[in-house]
Amino acid sequence: MKQHHLDHSPRQGLRLPAPAILAGLLLASLGAAGPIPALAQSAGAGTATVIVDNVVRESSAGSQPLAASGWLQPADTIRTGSGSAAMLAMEDGTEMAVGPETALTLEDFVNEAAGSAGKFVLDMAAGAMRFATGGMSKSAYTIRTPSAVAAVRGTIFTLYVTPVGETYVAVEEGTLVIRNKRGTKFTVPAGASMFLNTKGEVDGALFDPLRGTDLSGLPKGDGPNAAVRAMDSLLQQPAALATPRALGLPTAIDQGVIDPATLPPFATKTPAYGKSKYGDKKDREQGGGY
Repeated sequence: MKQHHLDHSPRQGLRLPAPAILAGLLLASLGAAGPIPALAQSAGAGTATVIVDNVVRESSAGSQPLAASGWLQPADTIRTGSGSAAMLAMEDGTEMAVGPETALTLEDFVNEAAGSAGKFVLDMAAGAMRFATGGMSKSAYTIRTPSAVAAVRGTIFTLYVTPVGETYVAVEEGTLVIRNKRGTKFTVPAGASMFLNTKGEVDGALFDPLRGTDLSGLPKGDGPNAAVRAMDSLLQQPAALATPRALGLPTAIDQGVIDPATLPPFATKTPAYGKSKYGDKKDREQGGGY
């Protein structure tokens, strides 16, 4: 095996083998330039724009309070305490309002880029949330609760999940496609709300989105309705107006983000087998939906 030797003769001085010379020069140049910088990387999937009281971010590194301007990463879980709320702004433009005593997990987030598909998967275990989609393809968004899976079709909608896993949804703008635990799909357009229990049974109602989210027409809907209004009340502050769609359709219109003249007609029929709060007629079209 060829060995490298050091030559200590006065005429030539200290001579290092070529690989060692290169390594030494590299280290010297880096040392002169200061500390080695970290590799560039994305800061995160989104940030908290508003924090009210007790909001915690749980990650693989542990649990810590989430502060305003704090970054969110894929796989993070956000938990809010009693009387607490948060406003989240994601990198794709999605806005989320999170109400008191809510738990949701950002299961997956990949921002859409040229030549690559985006992905946004959110699990909601309990509490209240309003979701306003961002700029990715609508097929990128999936919202899961213990009793439903929602496919987003360009929308502003509100979710409430009870402690036992029942799901309430009200669509203010756009359309949501809901699949219950039996695998049945229901189309829920703006102006319609739906209740899904843990057995896969559903019920529906109508409301006026121009007056804000209303779940009171659904079974046992007064409690969920109060939770959503508590969320909105906690977040109605100037700082929250940076993400006005997450505050609901009336606020988005008031802030000039949405032109009411461009909105399509609101729902005139309740989701399949649902009762309208404006009457006792039922829509029993075959296969559900509209």
